[in-house]
Amino acid sequence: MNERIGASFRIQVLAILLSGALVIASALLLILRGEWLDGLLLGGAASMLLQWYWRTTARRRALIRHGFHAGRRVGAQWAYEELHDGLVVTLELPLEYVGRGGYDIHIPSEHDWQVNMPPWARARRAEIVERLQQVFKRSQIHFDADAANAPVDANAAPVVNTNANTAGPTTLPDEKSLVSYNPIVSLNWQADELLYFQTAYIRRMKNEGDSVTSFQRWHRLVFSPQATK
Repeated sequence: MNERIGASFRIQVLAILLSGALVIASALLLILRGEWLDGLLLGGAASMLLQWYWRTTARRRALIRHGFHAGRRVGAQWAYEELHDGLVVTLELPLEYVGRGGYDIHIPSEHDWQVNMPPWARARRAEIVERLQQVFKRSQIHFDADAANAPVDANAAPVVNTNANTAGPTTLPDEKSLVSYNPIVSLNWQADELLYFQTAYIRRMKNEGDSVTSFQRWHRLVFSPQATK
């Protein structure tokens, strides 16, 4: 279900802030009357609750104020979000775990961006990348090449191979040389002269929950006999 953020959230924020201000004012009044302990306890509790609420609503407040939120990690993906007419829309980009709790982010090539991204983001690749720099350093942002090096027949309809394993390789490489790559993950022979193959972005990690398989694309090769001398 899509998340909505509207006027009710703005009213909630104002109500919480006003209530907190009134409680803190009451605590100051107690302190002025000489009731130090009660005033300090009440004021401290109100301050802690306000700080907690402010932190937990930072994402939604950013969406309302700026129209976007630079993102958050969801598993092995980075979720960039925007607010469109009160509806939160999300763009997911693959992350690469680099150790010590750190992650790098992968940006699809211009072609793959146009093919895979939702309509509202297709013409705004540079703008979104600039916003991601609020969270990631330039050295943490990697621009990927096209998902496949072979020519693609744009008129060919995607063919689904129900017998193929599209999850990618199951054998992990040595943990000291874990890499991301774009292998062929599925083959489908339609005829002697016609081969469909699927590529995908793969990142295999020791913790399967951190592994990434995304940007699957089908391609077609047509074989024809060649004359020999």
